[in-house]
Amino acid sequence: MSLFKLISFDEYVARHLKANKDVNERDFRKRLRETVAAKNSGCLCGCGNPIWAVGSAVAGHMCFSCITGESDPSGDFEIDETLERSRHEDKSGHER
Repeated sequence: MSLFKLISFDEYVARHLKANKDVNERDFRKRLRETVAAKNSGCLCGCGNPIWAVGSAVAGHMCFSCITGESDPSGDFEIDETLERSRHEDKSGHER
């Protein structure tokens, strides 16, 4: 079973900003915090799966598969505080 790699909120923000120099840190932190809260509240993608907080901060409230077109999140990050709520995920990173 393949799962997301856990990363802290602050570490992910630092990595994202390093790779995306034109992104406003304050705005990005706000968007990411909102998507983390949404995922933790049970927000679902239009397809019915839980949203991917990291991707949703940029692309809107969608799951990993709908954002990337891929089913395997191996090597992709998700904020640790969202995955700590549920350790049961299928191979596409969706909570069961």
